[in-house]
Amino acid sequence: MEENRSKPRDNRSLREKAISIVRKLQEAGHEAYFAGGCVRDDLLGISPKDFDIATSATPDMVQGLFRKTIPIGVQFGVIQVRYGGEGFEVATFRTDGGYTDGRRPDSVTFSTAKADVERRDFSMNGLLFDPIENRLLDFVEGQKDLEQGLIRAIGHPVSRIREDRLRMLRAIRFASRFRFEIEKETMEAIQQFASSIVQVSKERVREELFRTFREGGGVQGLSLLSESKLLDGIFGTVWAELPEQRKNLIQISEHIPSESPMAFFMLILLGKTPDELEQFARAMTFSNQERKRLLQLEHGLETLKKLEKDDVAGIKRLVREECWGDLHPLLRGLQETGFLDTPLAVESLVERAEQWNREELWPPPLLNGQDLMKLGLPPGPQFKALLSALETMQLEGRILTREEAISWVSQKGKA
Repeated sequence: MEENRSKPRDNRSLREKAISIVRKLQEAGHEAYFAGGCVRDDLLGISPKDFDIATSATPDMVQGLFRKTIPIGVQFGVIQVRYGGEGFEVATFRTDGGYTDGRRPDSVTFSTAKADVERRDFSMNGLLFDPIENRLLDFVEGQKDLEQGLIRAIGHPVSRIREDRLRMLRAIRFASRFRFEIEKETMEAIQQFASSIVQVSKERVREELFRTFREGGGVQGLSLLSESKLLDGIFGTVWAELPEQRKNLIQISEHIPSESPMAFFMLILLGKTPDELEQFARAMTFSNQERKRLLQLEHGLETLKKLEKDDVAGIKRLVREECWGDLHPLLRGLQETGFLDTPLAVESLVERAEQWNREELWPPPLLNGQDLMKLGLPPGPQFKALLSALETMQLEGRILTREEAISWVSQKGKA
């Protein structure tokens, strides 16, 4: 075991509350440490978003020490302690029994700090830190792997993945987020078990994929998903049937904004019909909002392919669509890889879109249905066509005033 006397980065009041919990546990005669991601992030110079605590105290002991607790996972030794308006997970040191479902242990046995670390997923997540003595506890060379930028399974990689198949996607996400490499034997184990990712619920798979892109590692994530064979395991025939020119997704993915996971799925599903997208989104248990967003993105891409370079009104209407925020970052990559067949020059299109202000995109209507009736036109389906044509000319700058609109409508009415 190695010790490091350098104190991790401070994180204001949240850290102080977590330290108070550790102190109270230690004063009661128990071992207690910061555990997992908060220790890892501290050593990487990243402010932790939360602080998990590992302790020798049993759940009953933890509940007896603190006034406000919630037994969120008492069967696994996990109690949430409410302290200063915040929730902190306090978990008893444990070893796990078998994993028949490939996700959760069938049983747990309370144990020691070292045994608790040895049942965790990756060495960088197996670090413990004593904030009272300012001491790092490293039973698995996690600090060394952090310094080398390496994702390495604790113990035998095959055993770790057999226990919990979701760890395969977590390895990809961590490697992408931190720009780390996945250790050779760990990657080989992921490749070996990639097809078994189907044992993990679609909700958990979807969320891990979303997080991979939200956390800013989209390009490396997509590359690792392909290398690890997890794309085959997750998407099955959807991925296998993609033409060769669509498999060059890395170049396109360089243009995916981290806040737009929908764009990731659009890349995977390029060329699928709306019905096929709908079916896929339901299978992946997308929310109604996520499903709508994916279909809007597909519609926007199809609309773009049909636009001519001088169709100013059509381009403005596309820029007004909700999908534009997802679509425009992808355009350059799509065009460069030959997937986007359109006469529009992407660079010029995006520049024009950025120059238009809100009033140029959404000009106030010059006329409405009541105006058309006052001009003597009978109500009917032609109203919608006239008003749409009028907006087109307004968007193109050919009609700018109400008087010009009235004159144009009057002439059309006589025709």
